[in-house]
Amino acid sequence: MRPPEPTERLSYRPPKPEDADALHIVWGDPEVMRYLPSDPSPSVPETAERVERHVTRFAETGYGLCAVVEREEGRVVGTCGLFPVEWFGPEVEVAYHLARDVWNRGYATEAAGAWVAAAFDQLELERVVALAYPANKASIRVMEKIGMRFDRDVAKYGERLVQYAIERRDVRGHSVAAPDPTAFRSGLLPVEHFDRRFSADNLEFWVPVLVREARIDSDTDVLDVGCGTGGFARAIAAATSARVTGCEQAPHFVEFARAAAEDDAVAVTWVVGDAEALPFAASSFDRVLLSLVLHQLSEPRSAVAEAFRALRPGGLVLVRTIAPEDVPSRVPERFVPSMAAADAARMPALKTIRGWLERAGFVDVDVRRHLRNKVLELGAQEAALQAEVTCRYGFITQEEVAEGLRRMRQDASRAEGRWVDPRPTYTIVAKRPG
Repeated sequence: MRPPEPTERLSYRPPKPEDADALHIVWGDPEVMRYLPSDPSPSVPETAERVERHVTRFAETGYGLCAVVEREEGRVVGTCGLFPVEWFGPEVEVAYHLARDVWNRGYATEAAGAWVAAAFDQLELERVVALAYPANKASIRVMEKIGMRFDRDVAKYGERLVQYAIERRDVRGHSVAAPDPTAFRSGLLPVEHFDRRFSADNLEFWVPVLVREARIDSDTDVLDVGCGTGGFARAIAAATSARVTGCEQAPHFVEFARAAAEDDAVAVTWVVGDAEALPFAASSFDRVLLSLVLHQLSEPRSAVAEAFRALRPGGLVLVRTIAPEDVPSRVPERFVPSMAAADAARMPALKTIRGWLERAGFVDVDVRRHLRNKVLELGAQEAALQAEVTCRYGFITQEEVAEGLRRMRQDASRAEGRWVDPRPTYTIVAKRPG
């Protein structure tokens, strides 16, 4: 087989003898090797021998560990790949080993997910497994994030391990090709349910990020496109004294936002309007915010072009978005494969958004990743899942919802009181020349 296509941050290639120095940082680190059935490599020459074995195996069989390379830096940061369990099979496992300095970035999930997809697409396997020591909670979380479920306890590689598995039918049965993005618009949700997204802790985290990244101050005219119930617009106006306009397609959301702003004594202008045909004259604003909007539109490129038109020369657009490959690791998508597949299918890739911005005329595109690390409350997440399924995900069966809730409760229980969802999210800021 060939390695998977590059993902958002990583690329994959067969190992080379010259990777020995980089991989010694991985295989020679006792902490990395703590939960692996082999001892740390004592020297670079011994690591080189191990690399050579994988070079040979991949060349001869198409199986084996491949190099994981950071696309931005071009640095080898670990290995990931497929091979028969214990090299005899018949099961095929996915394995991943990464340098300690790149832990907690989601690389293992990104790489392992790409290899599992390749196993189904290229090799047409019916099932892929992964193995871990029961104490290796981090590795088990990776398995769960890519859709695997606990299979059974096994004795492999001379150790007592847990085996997780994912089957082709789990993926095929939940695949969603090019869903209609307008079928998932936020306006389909009850107002009170949607407004909970602007909770105090979310505003405390995101408003400083938006103000800093978009460089908003008291002398800026800001347009918040797809403002929903207006939580960000009100909070930005209150924090900066900027002149803020909220534009939203759903009239009932605008009505709620207007009433809330009056209660808060915050001066925001509210307009019912479409992101793809903004009801404003050209060069009306200094900043345009497109926060989790583009994936809900039938013509997102038009919304980007409209943002360019509405901005004054030198103005900034800020897009807030989620990378498709991060969707399966989020709550509740992590526990509901159909939801994860639908959301990942409608999320534009970061490079796609960059292309839209550049074609519209924007320059100086800056992409940044933010980890929300939101502490979750189980009851609220259960209620949110039920509301989402009722209003926007009617194709999800009650059986899948019940199973998702079961897995969600299990995950929350394992967290022992502090259940955290990293929720990686990106901001993309670009400038209109002038």
